[in-house]
Amino acid sequence: MLATKFQDFDLGYRKKALSPLLGQGIFASDGSIWEHSRALIRPNFVRNQVADMELYENHVAKLIQHIPRDGSSVDMQELFFRMTLDSATEFLFGESVNSLDDDRVSPTNFAEDFNISQIGLAVCVRMGPLTPFHFDRRFWKATSDARGYANRFVEQAIEFRKATDNKILSEKEGQYVFLHGLSKRTLDKKELTDQLLNILLAGRDTTAGLLSITFHQLARHPEVWNTLQQEVQNLNGLKPSFLSCLLR
Repeated sequence: MLATKFQDFDLGYRKKALSPLLGQGIFASDGSIWEHSRALIRPNFVRNQVADMELYENHVAKLIQHIPRDGSSVDMQELFFRMTLDSATEFLFGESVNSLDDDRVSPTNFAEDFNISQIGLAVCVRMGPLTPFHFDRRFWKATSDARGYANRFVEQAIEFRKATDNKILSEKEGQYVFLHGLSKRTLDKKELTDQLLNILLAGRDTTAGLLSITFHQLARHPEVWNTLQQEVQNLNGLKPSFLSCLLR
């Protein structure tokens, strides 16, 4: 419906409320700008580009290390949000923020900045036209820092795009990088940053939310959990491929 009737829908004040972090990205725009964003992003989501099971395997393994072995309680939702942020940034930027690494040494705190900015956006959306009366220094600093972090990768991709041909740009040691693919279609710095943060927002929150409710239900239905456990054991230690998961 949105693909052919997009002119019939309007985000209203939400566009302005979301713009500090998301700019004019696909989830913060409507009309012709949304249509342009969709056409820009869509070619980067073909199956062979999002089916890198090894990328997700690495981050899932890190998550498992944070689960206690003594039967004590653990906040799985918080771990899911960290894991999906790690995998999404690796897929989108070509480099993970590695928020699941307790011993990491990082000059940035992108994960925290991104969270603070999202909370601030939610406040702006609820306040609507009254937003100008709300000023949160912490929100604006976190938003600026989050966009600055993404900007750094955008600048690298633009320089790389100008210096290399398309084939080399689309690969990083055999790994597909979303930003490199997107920079084939535009070299506009703001547009790349806007779209990158929009897809990151969707890639992290929706996946983490789905995993959270899935494990919430599994914990309450042991018969389903036992069936799933048997499916895993039938693999005999082998990693499932993207195709095998679909066929099952």
